[in-house]
Amino acid sequence: MEVHLSPDLQAKLAQLASQQGRDSEALVVEAVQRMVNYDEWFIREVEKGIAAADRGEFAVLGAPCVLGGDCPSASAHPPPKYSS
Repeated sequence: MEVHLSPDLQAKLAQLASQQGRDSEALVVEAVQRMVNYDEWFIREVEKGIAAADRGEFAVLGAPCVLGGDCPSASAHPPPKYSS
């Protein structure tokens, strides 16, 4: 696979790699891994939300629960942690 970056983005990437003592390619791979992991997590969470809505379970962030049952806080389902 080949990815074309603008000269400005290439320069920024090279500077970051230099500052971190790492290879530019390694930084790109890590960034893509993070993006893919996040997108997978986001899609799963949206699908969970749609399924909950289909069951009639609705929640409004910051609003009290009015449908009965437990209402977990937003911190109950934090985004995933990324590993390199």
